[in-house]
Amino acid sequence: MAGEAEGTRDGLVVAAFGGEVRAFRLTVPFLAKLQDETGVGPGYMTAVLEQVGVGGPWKVEWVTRTLFWGLVGAGMAPNDAGALVRTHVEERGYRGLVENLALVYQVIVGGVRGPAEESLGESDAAAAGGRPPRSRRRRSPSGASASSSSTPTPPQPASDPTRSTAAASGR
Repeated sequence: MAGEAEGTRDGLVVAAFGGEVRAFRLTVPFLAKLQDETGVGPGYMTAVLEQVGVGGPWKVEWVTRTLFWGLVGAGMAPNDAGALVRTHVEERGYRGLVENLALVYQVIVGGVRGPAEESLGESDAAAAGGRPPRSRRRRSPSGASASSSSTPTPPQPASDPTRSTAAASGR
């Protein structure tokens, strides 16, 4: 797997990739692009990678698109980032994917949480006089409070309107 990465306060992750030390950064616009292209959010990706790792239900696009957008987010030209990902991940097949899963995790966490040594909400707690931020709870449609599960729920496939139309018409 990839070597140790260093993170900074602004989500910059510096790690070895493709035989050189490179910078990766996923700011909110790049996290949104990643989410659009993979169909899942960064929280789901990190939860899957944390809980089940290499043997889990991760997708090829999680690896290739995270590394691509991380490189672009840190200032690399898209053509150069694409070439690096093709050479050091895609052209190496399954081994290229698996060897970069740890780096993918570090890049996403850098974008979402900041560096590993800073826990989520730490700066918010300092701003609030040392108190940690209140947890946010979702409200169910009935208005009752619902806490989120610790196990990620996989994304549901979009319904196919052509199937329901065809089935309804007896075709």
